[in-house]
Amino acid sequence: MLQRKDEKNATLSTSVTRSIREVDDTRTLWRDVYCKEFGWLGPDADPSEDPYHDRSYYAVCRVDGSYPVGTLRIVHEADRGFYITKKLGRQPIEPYTSAGIEIQRLMVRKEFRDRRMPEAPFGVYGALVKACLHHALTVGADWVLADCHKSPSENWD
Repeated sequence: MLQRKDEKNATLSTSVTRSIREVDDTRTLWRDVYCKEFGWLGPDADPSEDPYHDRSYYAVCRVDGSYPVGTLRIVHEADRGFYITKKLGRQPIEPYTSAGIEIQRLMVRKEFRDRRMPEAPFGVYGALVKACLHHALTVGADWVLADCHKSPSENWD
């Protein structure tokens, strides 16, 4: 639950690209949040070495244009081997859809998880989801699945 407004007058910006800067900041966040804080990834986690990197874009939220505070990965051409695609299935909508994306590895630094800002009235998570949906519309995706969990083993059976 968002409980406090940002008192520091910081500015939040969000970008969605495949640029070196996005990949570098995503790598930093993967290691800081998923590796150091939660222990879900190994210390060498690197989006550029991930098997989905070639078909991924990265949304990154930054404070004051430089400090990365949140990220998510947008995988194009999601396939049936992805956990959420396999778990939910697309059979009912498949005849009516042509292109989709899957959202993965949504993470926000602990100190920004409950923070609201003028550019993110619903917080950094909300800003990332909004950026992803704008991206989906821009590239013509007609479905989006989100693979987001509170823990690495939650509902994974």
